[in-house]
Amino acid sequence: MLDHLDHLGYPEAAAAIVAAIESVLSAGNVRTPDLGGTHRTEDLGRAVADALGSA
Repeated sequence: MLDHLDHLGYPEAAAAIVAAIESVLSAGNVRTPDLGGTHRTEDLGRAVADALGSA
């Protein structure tokens, strides 16, 4: 999916999304069950969106 953004000419957007995901996961505050946490996918998505908004 993020490769598509890059292919379409939005490499900065793709990089920002990857950085937001990495930031949220490295903080460890929001994790879904498959990553050893208890949060919902929606919670993780909101945390990533919030990280994008503060970038």
